[in-house]
Amino acid sequence: YVHTSVNAVDVEGSRPRVILSVCLTGYGSATKLAELIEERLPELRQQGVETLCMDINLSSKTEADIQRLVGDRQIVAIVGTINPRLENYPFLSLTEVLFGDGISRLRTLLGNTLIDPMLLQRASIQTVPTTPTFSQRSDLLREISYTLSQRMLFLNPMRALPLIESMIELIEVEVGETFELEVLAGFVLHIACILEYGHQQPAILVNETVRQRIEQQFPRELSICRHALQVLSSQVARPLPDEEAYNIVGILRQVDIFFGQE
Repeated sequence: YVHTSVNAVDVEGSRPRVILSVCLTGYGSATKLAELIEERLPELRQQGVETLCMDINLSSKTEADIQRLVGDRQIVAIVGTINPRLENYPFLSLTEVLFGDGISRLRTLLGNTLIDPMLLQRASIQTVPTTPTFSQRSDLLREISYTLSQRMLFLNPMRALPLIESMIELIEVEVGETFELEVLAGFVLHIACILEYGHQQPAILVNETVRQRIEQQFPRELSICRHALQVLSSQVARPLPDEEAYNIVGILRQVDIFFGQE
């Protein structure tokens, strides 16, 4: 899915360049993240850089498969709510784009600035501890609320986010752990997109391999997320697809699901 289509040839006239925006479905979160990047990097259009939205199933593909999907275009970076762990492509997370130096790193990768080697090493970024403090969590939700308010046509983030927060707390209490900021960011954006789009687009079925893996490895989490989804559905007085329970577990247990097995 191409979010913006331009004559995507770089300034040297060599290979066309793309940024991949990824989420579980290739819509929703990936689309909103692509919009955010294009807003903060208006020079993309002048440079002819495309932003492609893709589903997270690319995480089961090899780098050669990804290159075949994008053709002869050069992948500048991958941004998204789940890291597909492809070694040769720099990855920027949602929280890095919102809070950290994600946009600076993108500019560096695009060749707009002198290269600071520290910007190319994601491991060097120590701004987000494993367990978020209350203030960091509040800052994250406030920033996401502002971002959503700029991009959602129907959803009122001020009313929706307290419900999503309650849903997170319900799941955390039942699961017995506090989720990392990266996980929370992806979770909030995904649920917000579900509420925004409703039935405007056809339901996207969960990948069968992912479905089986979740049912086998995380049956307890799946049951908890189904219940939390039902509670949210009753609060917004609107049916929400049961399939989304799989996607929620996919976000909360992303590494184990997508990379724990071959």
